[in-house]
Amino acid sequence: DPNEETVAECNLSKINKMPTHDGEYKVISNKPNEQDIPVAQDDVTSLTLNTTSKETNLLVSTWLDGDVCLQTVANNLNTMGITNLFEWQAACLRQAWTSAQNFIYSAPTSAGKSLVSEILCLNAIARCNKKALFLFPFVSITNEKATYLKKILQGSGLTVGVFVGGNDSTLSLSDVDIAVCTNEKANSMVNRLLEENSLDTICMIIVDELHMVGDV
Repeated sequence: DPNEETVAECNLSKINKMPTHDGEYKVISNKPNEQDIPVAQDDVTSLTLNTTSKETNLLVSTWLDGDVCLQTVANNLNTMGITNLFEWQAACLRQAWTSAQNFIYSAPTSAGKSLVSEILCLNAIARCNKKALFLFPFVSITNEKATYLKKILQGSGLTVGVFVGGNDSTLSLSDVDIAVCTNEKANSMVNRLLEENSLDTICMIIVDELHMVGDV
C-alpha cells in the first residue's frame, strides 16, 4: 500500500518521502505540528532527492557504528544478507541526522521503510540510554516484528518485549530496551508515563501504519 507511513518520533525533522513519476523522491520538511498530521501545505517547504546521485555511505555498518551493541547488530544484519542501503534510505538517514525535530516518511510496501526506522531507533538508544517504542495496529504484526528484532539484536545486550492487550505477562517497560506494542497498548503505556511524569524515559516512538492511529 503506497499510503503506508512510518513515524519516528525522536526530535527529528518531519519528512514525508514519496516517489515521483520521474524516478526521484519527493521529501517534504516541515515544522513540528502536534495538532494534526500531515501539516498544512503552506507550512512546508519541499526538496527533491535525485536517486541517480551517488551516495557514498550505503553500507549498513556505516550507520551502525561507534558502539559495541550497534556493531553487533550490523554484523547480524550482514549475516542475514542486509549489507547495503538504497540511496533513498541513506538520504533519509542523512536528512534525519542533520535535523532537529520529528521525522515522517512514506514508501510503498517492502521498499525498506523498516530498516530506516530501526537504524534511527538503535542509534537513539545507544546515545540516550533510554527506551524506544515500536507501534503496530495488529497483534500478529506486533509479534512478527518482535521476533525479527530479537533476531537482529542477538548478542547486542539490547532486549525486546511484546506488549499487547489481553496479555497476562508481568513484563514492564522497565524490563526492556525496546517495547513492541499494539497502538492501544502503547496509548495506555504513554498515558501512564505522562501521569507518572516519566515520559522522558522514552527516546523514540516509531509508528507503523500511521493512517490507522486514529482508530485507537
